[in-house]
Amino acid sequence: MLLDAVFGGELKALPSNYGTASTRLSGRNAAANHVGRLSLMSYNLLAPGYKRPAEAMEASRARALAQIDVVRAAAADVVGLQEFTLAEEHSRPWSDFAAEAGYCMLVSPRTGGKIDGCCMLVREQCLSEAPKMETYSFEDWGNRIVQVVTLSLAGPAAEESRRLTLAHTHLTFPHDSGHDSTMRWHQARKLATWVSTRTQSAGAPLAVFGDLNGDVNDPAVSLLLESGSLTPHSTEVDWVSHKSHTGSLVACDLVATADGAATACRVASWALGLGGSREELVAGTSVSDHLPVSVSLELGPLPTAAVA
Repeated sequence: MLLDAVFGGELKALPSNYGTASTRLSGRNAAANHVGRLSLMSYNLLAPGYKRPAEAMEASRARALAQIDVVRAAAADVVGLQEFTLAEEHSRPWSDFAAEAGYCMLVSPRTGGKIDGCCMLVREQCLSEAPKMETYSFEDWGNRIVQVVTLSLAGPAAEESRRLTLAHTHLTFPHDSGHDSTMRWHQARKLATWVSTRTQSAGAPLAVFGDLNGDVNDPAVSLLLESGSLTPHSTEVDWVSHKSHTGSLVACDLVATADGAATACRVASWALGLGGSREELVAGTSVSDHLPVSVSLELGPLPTAAVA
């Protein structure tokens, strides 16, 4: 009961100038039609400060360049990066890549002076206007945040844009402690409440994605999906995207969707396949302790009966 009181409340909106956003559109390929389908990748980079054993600066920079190559090869329209290191020597190669490849780059640091945060890359050619970023705090001991980015997707002249809300996060790891399970439950509750409120008020379809540090059967993840009326990209748990520091193998990098007032949002297909093999992940030789999850999101009108 005491911890419920400590972790109670709702998500807290951080100031509008929190984080950094390079969102100026250059106009290249602005006429492309991306209304119907959008590719999205979620990738936890394993920040150098959390890697064990510790790695030298040269090794961490080489690993970052290898991860950029993974993202470049995926060529996703949207890329969500967790454990994105904020220090200039680590973030600069990413900003250089974003500028070269035509991505807007949005960074939301974790609270409490942590070394990392969530970074989202959004391909310019998908957009009819610059993306809008908000950052929310869970207001708990985990110093975790939710990065919310609203997209106006480019489309044909008769339908110039369609809005999509992306909520990008990294939930606390379920350590064997007296408080983490309760804190995770409240993180899920807060995010699910926010999702329900946002879909009802904004009317736009929505996707929640990132490293949830638990599969679909985890109590916190189940709460988020059920209370938020979210559909995960997979209901199975026999795939692996993460080898944790405890050695457990988990299907925890998830993409979940919710329909808008008149627009359906679905994961049409998904894959692992980049960033290393399962064998390399288990052996610890991949460029992160996570494999990126890639999905194809489909947007389309809801059936008339559903809208009514």
